[in-house]
Amino acid sequence: MERRGFRVGIAGWAVGLVVSAGCAKPPADAAARLAETKRSEIELERQLWQLEERLLGAQAAVHMWQEIGRRHEQVSAVACENANRHLEGIARHFEHQDSKQRLARKMPTTKRSLSRSSMGGTITSE
Repeated sequence: MERRGFRVGIAGWAVGLVVSAGCAKPPADAAARLAETKRSEIELERQLWQLEERLLGAQAAVHMWQEIGRRHEQVSAVACENANRHLEGIARHFEHQDSKQRLARKMPTTKRSLSRSSMGGTITSE
């Protein structure tokens, strides 16, 4: 039991020393150091805000470029689809023109002549 009292006494002395050290006069340059620390804290806070603004601006730019990239992909897909349809239409047109030319070559040439004896003309093959 004596040991317990001894420990409590030492703990009391330690607490007393800590409390008395806090009540002592601070060093002469403590106020100047505190003022310098406050100025440094304010400057660091300002730099932190500037850095945060720059990071948020850069993040917004990244999001904008990503959105532009997505839109570009969509527009490119639509443009490719339109170009593909247009090319298919051109191909169909040329096929149609080729079939018309082949048909025109196969048909015999006809010559229309008007006779005086009838109101209509007669068609003769050559």
